[in-house]
Amino acid sequence: MDPSRPAPRARRAGRHRLEQRLAAPWVPVADAPVAVHAPLCRRRRRHRGELFVFVAHPAAPADHTLAARRLRPLVTARTIRGGARSATATATGAATATATKLATATRCGTWRTHGRDPFPACHQLLRSGQL
Repeated sequence: MDPSRPAPRARRAGRHRLEQRLAAPWVPVADAPVAVHAPLCRRRRRHRGELFVFVAHPAAPADHTLAARRLRPLVTARTIRGGARSATATATGAATATATKLATATRCGTWRTHGRDPFPACHQLLRSGQL
Protein backbone atom coordinates (compact mmCIF):
# COMPACT_ATOMS: atom_id res chain seq x y z
CA MET A 1 0.00 0.00 0.00
CA ASP A 2 1.23 3.44 -0.95
CA PRO A 3 1.86 5.44 2.27
CA SER A 4 1.11 8.74 0.48
CA ARG A 5 -2.50 7.65 -0.25
CA PRO A 6 -5.13 7.52 2.49
CA ALA A 7 -6.50 4.14 3.55
CA PRO A 8 -9.94 3.13 2.24
CA ARG A 9 -11.53 3.82 5.63
CA ALA A 10 -10.08 7.36 5.69
CA ARG A 11 -11.33 7.97 2.13
CA ARG A 12 -14.84 6.82 3.06
CA ALA A 13 -14.79 9.08 6.13
CA GLY A 14 -13.63 11.99 3.96
CA ARG A 15 -16.43 11.34 1.51
CA HIS A 16 -18.96 11.30 4.35
CA ARG A 17 -17.63 14.62 5.70
CA LEU A 18 -17.89 16.23 2.26
CA GLU A 19 -21.45 14.97 1.80
CA GLN A 20 -22.49 16.32 5.21
CA ARG A 21 -20.83 19.68 4.62
CA LEU A 22 -22.50 20.06 1.24
CA ALA A 23 -25.90 19.00 2.58
CA ALA A 24 -26.01 21.51 5.45
CA PRO A 25 -27.39 24.47 3.47
CA TRP A 26 -30.02 22.65 1.41
CA VAL A 27 -31.41 19.97 3.73
CA PRO A 28 -33.69 22.42 5.61
CA VAL A 29 -35.01 23.80 2.30
CA ALA A 30 -35.74 20.47 0.56
CA ASP A 31 -39.17 20.07 2.11
CA ALA A 32 -40.10 23.74 2.40
CA PRO A 33 -43.41 24.22 0.57
CA VAL A 34 -42.74 27.80 -0.54
CA ALA A 35 -39.06 27.56 -1.47
CA VAL A 36 -38.60 28.02 -5.21
CA HIS A 37 -35.42 25.93 -5.17
CA ALA A 38 -36.90 23.06 -3.12
CA PRO A 39 -37.07 20.71 -6.17
CA LEU A 40 -33.34 21.21 -6.76
CA CYS A 41 -32.65 20.53 -3.07
CA ARG A 42 -34.72 17.34 -3.20
CA ARG A 43 -32.78 16.22 -6.27
CA ARG A 44 -29.53 16.86 -4.45
CA ARG A 45 -30.80 14.81 -1.52
CA ARG A 46 -31.72 11.90 -3.83
CA HIS A 47 -28.33 11.92 -5.55
CA ARG A 48 -26.00 12.94 -2.73
CA GLY A 49 -24.38 9.50 -2.66
CA GLU A 50 -23.24 9.98 -6.25
CA LEU A 51 -21.44 13.30 -5.82
CA PHE A 52 -18.23 12.23 -4.11
CA VAL A 53 -17.69 8.69 -5.36
CA PHE A 54 -14.22 9.71 -6.56
CA VAL A 55 -13.14 10.44 -2.97
CA ALA A 56 -13.81 6.90 -1.76
CA HIS A 57 -12.75 5.29 -5.06
CA PRO A 58 -9.66 6.97 -6.53
CA ALA A 59 -10.09 5.18 -9.88
CA ALA A 60 -13.44 6.95 -10.46
CA PRO A 61 -13.15 10.25 -12.33
CA ALA A 62 -14.02 13.45 -10.47
CA ASP A 63 -15.80 14.88 -13.50
CA HIS A 64 -17.99 13.73 -16.34
CA THR A 65 -15.89 15.03 -19.22
CA LEU A 66 -15.30 11.55 -20.70
CA ALA A 67 -19.03 10.91 -20.88
CA ALA A 68 -19.65 14.38 -22.30
CA ARG A 69 -16.97 13.91 -24.95
CA ARG A 70 -18.48 10.58 -26.01
CA LEU A 71 -21.94 12.12 -26.42
CA ARG A 72 -20.75 15.31 -28.11
CA PRO A 73 -21.09 14.01 -31.75
CA LEU A 74 -24.73 12.99 -31.16
CA VAL A 75 -25.58 16.27 -29.48
CA THR A 76 -23.91 18.21 -32.30
CA ALA A 77 -25.85 16.24 -34.92
CA ARG A 78 -29.10 16.93 -33.06
CA THR A 79 -28.30 20.64 -32.94
CA ILE A 80 -27.51 20.80 -36.66
CA ARG A 81 -30.77 19.00 -37.54
CA GLY A 82 -32.82 21.19 -35.23
CA GLY A 83 -33.63 18.34 -32.86
CA ALA A 84 -36.98 18.59 -31.13
CA ARG A 85 -37.27 22.30 -31.77
CA SER A 86 -38.62 21.98 -35.32
CA ALA A 87 -42.29 21.16 -35.87
CA THR A 88 -41.36 18.53 -38.48
CA ALA A 89 -39.01 16.72 -36.11
CA THR A 90 -41.63 16.64 -33.39
CA ALA A 91 -44.38 15.51 -35.77
CA THR A 92 -42.33 12.66 -37.21
CA GLY A 93 -41.07 11.42 -33.89
CA ALA A 94 -37.48 12.42 -34.62
CA ALA A 95 -37.23 13.93 -31.15
CA THR A 96 -37.99 10.54 -29.59
CA ALA A 97 -35.54 8.83 -31.91
CA THR A 98 -32.81 11.31 -30.98
CA ALA A 99 -33.47 10.84 -27.26
CA THR A 100 -33.33 7.06 -27.75
CA LYS A 101 -29.99 7.36 -29.59
CA LEU A 102 -28.55 9.47 -26.77
CA ALA A 103 -29.80 7.05 -24.12
CA THR A 104 -28.38 4.08 -26.03
CA ALA A 105 -25.05 5.83 -26.55
CA THR A 106 -24.93 6.67 -22.85
CA ARG A 107 -25.60 3.09 -21.80
CA CYS A 108 -23.11 1.63 -24.28
CA GLY A 109 -20.46 4.13 -23.21
CA THR A 110 -21.02 3.28 -19.55
CA TRP A 111 -20.80 -0.45 -20.25
CA ARG A 112 -17.56 0.04 -22.21
CA THR A 113 -16.11 2.17 -19.40
CA HIS A 114 -16.90 -0.62 -16.93
CA GLY A 115 -15.26 -3.20 -19.19
CA ARG A 116 -18.53 -4.82 -20.31
CA ASP A 117 -19.34 -5.79 -23.87
CA PRO A 118 -22.34 -3.61 -24.87
CA PHE A 119 -24.01 -6.27 -27.04
CA PRO A 120 -24.66 -8.87 -24.28
CA ALA A 121 -25.42 -6.09 -21.78
CA CYS A 122 -28.03 -4.58 -24.14
CA HIS A 123 -29.48 -8.02 -24.83
CA GLN A 124 -29.80 -8.64 -21.10
CA LEU A 125 -31.47 -5.22 -20.62
CA LEU A 126 -33.98 -5.93 -23.40
CA ARG A 127 -34.82 -9.34 -21.97
CA SER A 128 -35.33 -7.89 -18.49
CA GLY A 129 -38.24 -5.77 -19.71
CA GLN A 130 -36.88 -2.61 -18.05
CA LEU A 131 -37.04 -0.59 -21.25
